[in-house]
Amino acid sequence: NPEEEQLNIISKYISSTVELNALVLSRIIKDYGITSTFGTSIMSHVVRSVTLGEEGGLVVLKALFKTHGRVLEAYALPMIPSLLTLQADKSANVRDLSTECSKLLGELLCPHSFRIVYPHLDTLMQNENWKIKVAALNLLQLIAPRMSAQLSPLLPALIPRVSDCMHDSKKQVQTAAIDAMNEACRAISNEDIRPLVPQLVSVIAHPEESIATLNLLLETTFVATVDAAVLALIAPLLGKSLKNRSSVMKRKASKVIDIMCRMVQNPFDVAPFKEMLLPALDKVIDELVDAEVCEVATAAREILLKALGEGKALVAEKPALYTVAQ
Repeated sequence: NPEEEQLNIISKYISSTVELNALVLSRIIKDYGITSTFGTSIMSHVVRSVTLGEEGGLVVLKALFKTHGRVLEAYALPMIPSLLTLQADKSANVRDLSTECSKLLGELLCPHSFRIVYPHLDTLMQNENWKIKVAALNLLQLIAPRMSAQLSPLLPALIPRVSDCMHDSKKQVQTAAIDAMNEACRAISNEDIRPLVPQLVSVIAHPEESIATLNLLLETTFVATVDAAVLALIAPLLGKSLKNRSSVMKRKASKVIDIMCRMVQNPFDVAPFKEMLLPALDKVIDELVDAEVCEVATAAREILLKALGEGKALVAEKPALYTVAQ
């Protein structure tokens, strides 16, 4: 069968690590058409080779990215876990090639593909291998600026995951996480908060900056609607501050909750953070002796309950995109 003979020859090209062979192969696929029977057969060989961590498959994939561009997206998306995992491979060549291919893929991804990409990133950011965590964070940093609309609904899920990486024992993971968080939080559309994003990200890694960050929030005049994306970034700071021993921090956090919850229009935006904030406020009110702080916390609690729909919306719906992603 002539076609089978051609495929056998092609498989030898794929197993080769010579870039010239890869370029020739990419031209052949372009001539036949990547969606043709022949083209899809070749792509199945490439996908299999990359999945197995073969250097030759990565060389071919790199050439295909350069010759086919966005047309390759549908074939490359299933390879994301392999491309990121291979960045921890024992072979330096495989690590370098998988890093290059991940970057090329990230640059051509359609924003609407984020719903497919995110579950892989979420899983790999929890991997025990620090190099794989860094690979996932680097891809997130690369694609986030172009996918703000698709990323924003996922911030309540994404921020805690990246925050965990910011406290990783490896410095490389910490750095990659901070960079990824800064890019991801550009998806926040609230103009009052956007200038504060670098500090709000920094305080996650440096809790000693909490009072200074609370002061910045108190000095901010809020006129824009506060949504789930904003609260996802700020609520953890408020929850921790309410549990701090310092009465000053409890008062400042309570005041910020009061101010911000007044700007919430949709109860479902604040409902995911009810368990983080309401019990902490209750504890401040019940256990603290300082009457002034208790008064501020009581006022904040009342406004929080109003933002929640006076208790009618205590269970939030997960963002639709996150439901699909899972």
